[in-house]
Amino acid sequence: MSRYLYVFFALLLVSGVLSIQCASSRTTGSPGAPEPVTVSPPTDPEETAVRNVLNDVELAMEQRDVYRVLAHVSASYRDKMGRDYTDLRRLLQRVFDHYASIETARSGTEVTIDENRAAVTENFVTFARGKPGTNAAPFTLKGLTSMFLEKIAGRWLIVEWGESL
Repeated sequence: MSRYLYVFFALLLVSGVLSIQCASSRTTGSPGAPEPVTVSPPTDPEETAVRNVLNDVELAMEQRDVYRVLAHVSASYRDKMGRDYTDLRRLLQRVFDHYASIETARSGTEVTIDENRAAVTENFVTFARGKPGTNAAPFTLKGLTSMFLEKIAGRWLIVEWGESL
């Protein structure tokens, strides 16, 4: 798999974006079974706004909607691979043209906010199936991704996205 696709699917994580807030409330009923874990939603409205961006990006990726993804990306986007907003748009379009379905699951999302900047790390698993006639092989990709957002004109926008080492 090309490094381009790897970084893109790391993007999916952001893209991501089932959060750990969906803890299961089912118990097995057996003696000594642990109680279900309850995770409280963030109370900071800024953190909630950042998480909403991540959730919408994940949905847009799964719906293969390049413009909806890009609505959450800053025009000043630049990543460690040297890609800018236009490069990201082209990459997303190429991937969406070759894959019929993309599914992502995210967990362990950590959001740190310092005034108008936010840093996010989370684990992800992405499954993709190629479109018939494209010769795009199905794949599963998992890892840890990092994203950086800035609050620009009152909106949280992604300014950098990539894999974590």
